[in-house]
Amino acid sequence: MKKACISLILTACILLSGCGAAAPEETESSVIEMPVEEVSVSAAAVEPDAASYQYDPNIVDNAAGADEETARAVALRLREDERQDVEWFDKRTAEGVKVKIYAAIPFENGILALADFYIGGEVGPDLFYVENGKVSARTYGGDCWSINYARLYGHTIAYGRSFAWNGGPGEVGYIPTTHAEGEFFNGETVRCDMPAGNGFILAVPGDTWLKAVRLYDDEILVCDDTCGEFVKFHGERGGWENTEYVVRERTSFHSFYDGKAGGIMRSPEDGWPAVVIDGKAYGMQRYAKNEGLLFPDLWRNDNWMHQMTEVTGGAEFTFQNLSETDEEQLVFCVNMALDNGAEDSYAAEEAALSQYKTPQLPGYYMLIVDAGDGYYYTSAMYVISQG
Repeated sequence: MKKACISLILTACILLSGCGAAAPEETESSVIEMPVEEVSVSAAAVEPDAASYQYDPNIVDNAAGADEETARAVALRLREDERQDVEWFDKRTAEGVKVKIYAAIPFENGILALADFYIGGEVGPDLFYVENGKVSARTYGGDCWSINYARLYGHTIAYGRSFAWNGGPGEVGYIPTTHAEGEFFNGETVRCDMPAGNGFILAVPGDTWLKAVRLYDDEILVCDDTCGEFVKFHGERGGWENTEYVVRERTSFHSFYDGKAGGIMRSPEDGWPAVVIDGKAYGMQRYAKNEGLLFPDLWRNDNWMHQMTEVTGGAEFTFQNLSETDEEQLVFCVNMALDNGAEDSYAAEEAALSQYKTPQLPGYYMLIVDAGDGYYYTSAMYVISQG
């Protein structure tokens, strides 16, 4: 089986050109106003199990003011996707637990809604794309400690609950907000209203990355992505040397799926792919190659930072539980410090499996395996010293 090891080589490019990496080219910002009024869609489509289920609109806390058809579609999809079972969902709603819709905006031929069925834990709401009264795509596993983003139909979308929090208990701990503003690296700036100060959905056309998010109470800046909730959690753990990219330590990428799926860390003991360094196995997450996923999304966010691994430079490593197929599997080693934002800022060099070693230069790295229909990737390796 042929293998390849790919490393970002910005340093080499600098040496050859005799000049340093330039900051991303900025274009004149344009502001896109995102309306929040209701948009009518066609008659509701029936979800798979809805024929025998008597939907009650009272199970939805529709704080965003979404139209009834959207609220129903989101609630039925959350019921269908409940990790326990539909009976458990019905029992909890009977006890008063509600589906909550935090935000909803017109999008393409339907509605994007931000919602969850919250029963506790450190999780955030997800995006649901509703078209013709049915959820045709959704994200999974929103991160409450990050600004989430996704891609759908040629748009980049940042979303989440309000993070204007003053440290108080429950809902009273949130500072009133009226709208959110998102700035992106392609020069676009987008605004959206925040009904009842609950959540935001910021969508811009094109493939880009988030530069900043700001929450306002009328024209008063309440907080942005550098305050409170995110900095306290993430600190200074990332490898971004360009300060413009530090925002990536506070963003979390999520794919849209038409069925149940997600980038889930599973145990190597259960047969899940892993990388073995110095005799210790580290589980790898997986993303399918589906709607919206760009290769740099695997590392240009904080998903890889949650289980940092310290390793010695020059240590040999191998993979376990990878399928042995005739198809080529490419292995990439990404140096976080050398990512200058360009799509072609890396190059390939071939290596046999037995020759794989951790990088010699101290810094932050990620290993990625291209397995054909998806990517497996590690949490970050931090090389602490040369071997």
